[in-house]
Amino acid sequence: MHNHTTFSTNGFGIGSSEAENCATCPQDCSCQAGQNCQSGTCVIPPSCPDGTCGPSENCSFCPQDCACSAGFQCQSGTCVPTPTYSFAICSTGSPDSNGDCSCPPGYSSNVTYTHNACTVTSDAGSCIAYGCLGYGCPDDRYGSCCVCYPLAPAARSIAICNTGSAEHNGDCNCSGFGAGSVTYAQSPGSCTVTSQTGSCTAHGCIGYGCSSSDYGSCCVCIP
Repeated sequence: MHNHTTFSTNGFGIGSSEAENCATCPQDCSCQAGQNCQSGTCVIPPSCPDGTCGPSENCSFCPQDCACSAGFQCQSGTCVPTPTYSFAICSTGSPDSNGDCSCPPGYSSNVTYTHNACTVTSDAGSCIAYGCLGYGCPDDRYGSCCVCYPLAPAARSIAICNTGSAEHNGDCNCSGFGAGSVTYAQSPGSCTVTSQTGSCTAHGCIGYGCSSSDYGSCCVCIP
């Protein structure tokens, strides 16, 4: 005994399975341009744009009326959260302790230590840390700026800026990344770099007693 699948033919003699429609098998039964699928039937949506996201409209067929909110992107007619590849952590020092930041398990990190100010950017935003804030800060207290990025998928390039001071140069590094490009800012100048996740600016030296040999640095770190 042989099993058979029953097919019907349309007016053009093209066979189609009776069990398939635009909902159950959109690869074979996709709707024509200007139509969308509702309960297995291809229909023409209301006028787009008309200022209202109707029940037969979505972010794919009428993005003007059904645009996704900030932090979301459209996938197959549905607004889904935009993937975040990396996030930033900044920790400012105090007279009693250094400002150390660290990334959670499953994330690789790039850490910049600062005695004055550092700024990092990521897919999820940017932040700034200072070497030490408050009365009685010693010169050796530092803050730190971290960019944490997941081991998979690969992170995009990041920008790190570290401003110098009279006691310490502002050095940035690309540890944890495959390569880096560094620009130095001599006092009283500045440098600015742009990466896939944002941009930042560092200054050569901020504070009392700065000299022309005190510098800051701007890094673009590439995975």
